[in-house]
Amino acid sequence: MKGKIILAWRQEMYRIWGKIIAGVILLGTISCFAADMEFTNKIRSITTNIIESVSDIQKKVVAITDFTDLEGNVTTLGRFFAEEITITLVQSTKQINVIDRLQLSKLLIDRHISNQGIIDPAFAKQIAQVSGAEVIITGTVYPVANSVYLSVKIIDVSSAKIYAAGSEIIARDRILDDLIKSTGTSITQQKEVAADEKPFSPQVRQADVFVFVLKEVLYENHVLTLNMSIRNSTSELRYLTIDTVRAVDNNGNERFPSLFTVGGAQALIGERGRIYSPRKKGVSDRFDIRFLPGEELKAKICFRNISSKVTAIGFLEMTVAPVSIRDSRGTFARLENDPLTIQFIDIVIPGS
Repeated sequence: MKGKIILAWRQEMYRIWGKIIAGVILLGTISCFAADMEFTNKIRSITTNIIESVSDIQKKVVAITDFTDLEGNVTTLGRFFAEEITITLVQSTKQINVIDRLQLSKLLIDRHISNQGIIDPAFAKQIAQVSGAEVIITGTVYPVANSVYLSVKIIDVSSAKIYAAGSEIIARDRILDDLIKSTGTSITQQKEVAADEKPFSPQVRQADVFVFVLKEVLYENHVLTLNMSIRNSTSELRYLTIDTVRAVDNNGNERFPSLFTVGGAQALIGERGRIYSPRKKGVSDRFDIRFLPGEELKAKICFRNISSKVTAIGFLEMTVAPVSIRDSRGTFARLENDPLTIQFIDIVIPGS
């Protein structure tokens, strides 16, 4: 009898401890989820403020640099927050073009420009020259007690003045603790190679079902020619509308094409790189190109009056609107209210 009582008591204790352990596990899971939600909400809040501020000053091209500690050193924690804000910003709006953070770092290294943490007027201008950015998002992040203090600044590249700023305190979790413990403080330096020694490397971009390839860069008599191909990657008939084309050279000058052709069809070029289509009885405000299933067409963009002092096009941007046919009557489904933007970066001008 005594043995049965002891056995029953043990079973009851196991049951109680099982509930306690399960409760602790559940509480831990809820705590981790809550911490994750707090981090996500804080990043979203910061991103929303960035979008509103950038929209207020009517800027569309944003570069995000690595965040630093209080001493101006780039840290693993700083890179993490810069990447999280970049991803959230891209996911939150299509009205702002975000320069890829890693690509920007590579451009700075290739141009022998120090990727410094403190943004001064000279450095802001250099970032604008190599990337075409109109606004720089930067900031500081560092641990404080059981939290992380994050400050974000929006800088106008034309003046290097801070247009807007904000800060958040975010509770630390295991991920942030691991990042804080990390000792990496600087971008790995790549082997320096002179611009005239770099072999040309084709650049590939995609917008919807269309694949754009920059295949060749030519420079002669102050005319820069970019030879490209555009391919319809589907097995369906598709149309592509080219809306605008613009570029920014390494001196920070905005440039618009003097010639633009796709598949032998030559466009008319209006103000600020606006692309029009010539018609027999006038001009159409849409430059629509017809692509057969899987068809690849050649494209050419020319820029005139390019000085020999210009060594590169830091930023080439094309705004396009893919078009599909919705029914047998040939009705177009045009993404005119949701255009796509493709960017080619750091196009070195040969022989310059």
